[in-house]
Amino acid sequence: MDIGQLREGNIIVVYPRENQEGILSVREMQRESIICDMLSPRAGYQFRIRFNEINPVRLSNDWLVKASFKRDPEESDKWLGPDDHLAFHFSGQTGVFGNAENLEVAYLHQLHNTYLDLTGKELHITLN
Repeated sequence: MDIGQLREGNIIVVYPRENQEGILSVREMQRESIICDMLSPRAGYQFRIRFNEINPVRLSNDWLVKASFKRDPEESDKWLGPDDHLAFHFSGQTGVFGNAENLEVAYLHQLHNTYLDLTGKELHITLN
């Protein structure tokens, strides 16, 4: 994973010990580690992880729903962003915003960052 793509608020997954999965939100980037807030399974727990423990979250239909995207009833691969104006075409593996072929999105942090770049608005992701 390219650590340079991460920023505060991005959601990642970590398998730190004994293959336990944790969904984390980046709180602070440091020189050799990242301070994160655990979102699941133990919400509120804060800890430091090393770069080699970080894994990106693969984008899926479920994650799009958690990010308040809505599937277009007329086009199965088209989703509308939270503001209902920004189209996101998702193939099940990767997606693009509108016709921006050069902005391919495969991971949740990329969706989060690209949405901010295009709209100037933060994308809120809800786990529940």
